[in-house]
Amino acid sequence: MKLYTKIEGQINRFDEKGAGIFDAPGRVTKANFAYPGDIIEATTVKRDKGETQARIDKIVKPSEDRVPAKCPYAGKCGGCMWQEYNYEKQLEHKRNLINKSFSDASLPYSVEKVEPATDQFYYRNRMDYVFGPNGELGLKEPGKWFSYLDLENCFLLSVESVEILRRVRAWAKRHELKSYIPDTQKGFLRYLVIREGKFSHERMVHLVTTTQSEMPSDFVELLGELATHIIHGVNDGITDLSIATEYTVLKGSDIFTEKANGVQYQIPFGSFFQTNTAMAEKLFEAVNVACTNASEVLDLYCGVGFFALGLAKAGIKSHGVEIDPLAILAAEKTARENNLANATFNSAKSEDLSWKESKAPIVILDPPRAGLHPKVIETLRLMAPKRIVYISCKYSRFVEELPKFLNQYKISSIRAFDLFPHTPHVEIITILDLI
Repeated sequence: MKLYTKIEGQINRFDEKGAGIFDAPGRVTKANFAYPGDIIEATTVKRDKGETQARIDKIVKPSEDRVPAKCPYAGKCGGCMWQEYNYEKQLEHKRNLINKSFSDASLPYSVEKVEPATDQFYYRNRMDYVFGPNGELGLKEPGKWFSYLDLENCFLLSVESVEILRRVRAWAKRHELKSYIPDTQKGFLRYLVIREGKFSHERMVHLVTTTQSEMPSDFVELLGELATHIIHGVNDGITDLSIATEYTVLKGSDIFTEKANGVQYQIPFGSFFQTNTAMAEKLFEAVNVACTNASEVLDLYCGVGFFALGLAKAGIKSHGVEIDPLAILAAEKTARENNLANATFNSAKSEDLSWKESKAPIVILDPPRAGLHPKVIETLRLMAPKRIVYISCKYSRFVEELPKFLNQYKISSIRAFDLFPHTPHVEIITILDLI
């Protein structure tokens, strides 16, 4: 099929990234913001690996499961690709996507349901907003790295975060600050990262810039009561990332706190923490039940110790391993301040195998989307702990790894949790018990 061909068809399913799919002649065709049941007119705009990406021109007949959007940017913004789709149907399709992944791998497993999110809006505790070349401050359209949406509202983080966007946008214009353009590698403003303690009520604002202009002195005054912690980070690298190679604390500290699982966690400004705090507590509840009566647990890819510290609070000896040294320092500080002497930590890559002599009967795995390193899988098989609790934020990767355990382990349960409403993302927790 040639590019820029006009096509029409009915969407019948989603792909793993949340695009609607219909089978046009010759190849699979996908369109963002198209939902099962929609009949659409579209134009093909891109080909990749045997698939065609199309742009919706017209919704000829909307799906009966379409719903009015709360956000005016729905249908364009990549933050909530499914916001115009019935939430119960979202959960159904997430379950179907997980189960299809098992089925495609010829594995006889499935999940019965996806446990719904506590909140469908304002559920995130972190957002990375990007500066655009024409004064925009917001997010990008999916699949369009060059298309910036200037968000005057956003229902992902908080009402206060929208006010922060408004103030910072006006501040940048007032000081005539230019945004960084990846193509030319020129400009000053890169990202505005906002992190919130949903239960501690702290808020950290991290402005990421280059060194190509002077930082105005009135940024702290600008934010006032809206931020308890303010960081100015510098990144002169070519890669378009919201990280800082150097930083200055302008207000508060470079660590904020959040309360969860009966623990007050210390979280460095650049370290990972589960993005949906309320639903992360539900993940912990499931992990806690899986570890009931355990004498000891080993927590790999532990981050700031979310699971290890919560389990230590429940009386279980816990040891966490994490590559991020700042996260480990924060986890150790959390342990001290919460009087959790039974929680210890080590800063190392999981594949360095510093933990291989552990005798813990339960191992918790919470890897990034890339999954486990082969050395980790091999070593776990040699260690043969009685139980493995695997938390996966990318079920397709987990399904690829699972067969490597199945000659030693049986699956006792698989549960799915919706931490990211209006997106295709979903977390699963699988308990594997030694045969």
